[in-house]
Amino acid sequence: MLNPDELDRLDSLSRALRQALESRLPPGTWTERVRDHLEIHIPARHAETGDITATVNPGHVTLSVGRYFLCHFPLDRHEQLSPDQAELAVARDTAQYFADFLADRIVLRVSWRKGRLCSAETYARGIRVSPPTPEDREYAWSGPLDGPYGADSAPA
Repeated sequence: MLNPDELDRLDSLSRALRQALESRLPPGTWTERVRDHLEIHIPARHAETGDITATVNPGHVTLSVGRYFLCHFPLDRHEQLSPDQAELAVARDTAQYFADFLADRIVLRVSWRKGRLCSAETYARGIRVSPPTPEDREYAWSGPLDGPYGADSAPA
């Protein structure tokens, strides 16, 4: 929980993100701190998946999952909106991603080639994507998944 001085220093995107998270996640799900910018942190449910962290930066929110995945939610993705509306949209998008990942609706695929990290991406469970290679590893928030698309992530 932030102290009153930290709350006063938050920019409007940080305030919007906090409000969006409060409406989508149970209380106590995350911790927060302010360094140069607001950081939201959720500790790993499973060590192999890793923590989820969001950092509010000028013009975007950066979200990372574990050691290998990073994505951005930029304001300019919503350039048709006013600046205030774009901030609200980015905050909602980021909070929804958190909620979907924590509900195991998103799969994280980490791709390796010859023992070296090649890429990391996420996709919604139940969406058909290219099959993983034998070196690829897939994770949900609850932990590692087995088989193509995660054996327990196939559409019902």
